[in-house]
Amino acid sequence: MKKVLFIALCLFALNQAKAQVGLSFLHSEAVSSFGISTNPEKRIWGEGRIDMDVSEFSPEIMGFYNFIRKEDFNLFGGLGYRFKLAEGPVIPPVGFTVKPFEKMRNFAFHAEGAYVSGAVDGDDFLKGAIGFRYFIKKSK
Repeated sequence: MKKVLFIALCLFALNQAKAQVGLSFLHSEAVSSFGISTNPEKRIWGEGRIDMDVSEFSPEIMGFYNFIRKEDFNLFGGLGYRFKLAEGPVIPPVGFTVKPFEKMRNFAFHAEGAYVSGAVDGDDFLKGAIGFRYFIKKSK
């Protein structure tokens, strides 16, 4: 049931993206993941993530708010939920994206930190991740 809900939410997010989608890769010591997001340039945006460790399928649904939006930098925070392996809320994910290349504004480096609550073994943990994001923008 959770997998069906996750897929439905991802499809809804892609529909809301209006063909402006972000693809991301995040690496951390705890878990590395791939993500698909709605338009991360908007004030409010969301992302669905899937862990690279396929033996422990633990998708995440995240909602973000861009506190600072500039041409080459965004600072965001939000809420999320992690399913299965470490089931529980992810609060508060806080991070930033930096677009260092003027001619490649669709590419950004990404860093994020979050507190994951309700792990299966009873231990909560802090998760920090770094990675990159690529924006697919609708042609004008």
